[in-house]
Amino acid sequence: MELDEYVIEEGLHQAVIMKLSYGAPSLHELRKLIPKQLVIKGRCLIGSLVARHLLIHCDLYENFYSVLP
Repeated sequence: MELDEYVIEEGLHQAVIMKLSYGAPSLHELRKLIPKQLVIKGRCLIGSLVARHLLIHCDLYENFYSVLP
């Protein structure tokens, strides 16, 4: 249960890891494009994890579902 508590405490229960195809735009461009493409209403934090993997965290629960495929 410690992992579940950590995930909720850190807010990662509304986070998604997205893998990008080869030749993706820069992180700066992705931070502009992804919220527009997914029609994100609240705040959406986008960060780089490792090569071609993004962590997307949405404040609003409804936006979390719009990020999921």
